[in-house]
Amino acid sequence: MNDTPILTAQELSAYIGVPYKTLLAWRVEGFGPPAMKLGRHLRYRKADVDQWLTEQREDAVGGEALARKRALAVQAKADLR
Repeated sequence: MNDTPILTAQELSAYIGVPYKTLLAWRVEGFGPPAMKLGRHLRYRKADVDQWLTEQREDAVGGEALARKRALAVQAKADLR
């Protein structure tokens, strides 16, 4: 196993500046950085989080954030009809 730090959800919340409850909601929605369960405990590998953050850049080619933003815009237009 590599030496990447393992973060708790609370540590991740502080690291990326997102409320703890938002992280949990993202997990339910299938969004957010990859997590792992260690027994009953939710943990995040810092390397995975950093990779996920890079992918969220809206200017990243095929960035997940841009795709999600576009999908939400399409859904919002459909809801208005």
